Amino acid sequence: MEATAVARDIGRKVQGERRARGLTQKQLAEAAGVSDRLVRSLEMGTARGVGLENLVHVLSVLDLDLTVCDAASGKPAAATSTLSQGSEYSALLQRALGQWDGSEGGDE
Repeated sequence: MEATAVARDIGRKVQGERRARGLTQKQLAEAAGVSDRLVRSLEMGTARGVGLENLVHVLSVLDLDLTVCDAASGKPAAATSTLSQGSEYSALLQRALGQWDGSEGGDE
């Protein structure tokens, strides 16, 4: 799966869960400690520089987590797997997060 597709998939899931909980983007942003602009961009799959910490905050508010899956099978990686800096999973996640440019942090 390409990084852009990963970003879009995450965005769709965030939007769906936010709506299911009856939250506005602004409410989600406030609860996660990020800007509403970041939430809008994240949901569209176009957020740049979201950073793993901000993403985890947003997912946490929605009771979601980020699971690393095997690229070939789509199955979750073994619990003993680690996200080492050079791993294939880490590289894919970093490319997905790299779609976001760092200008939209939780500083608003």
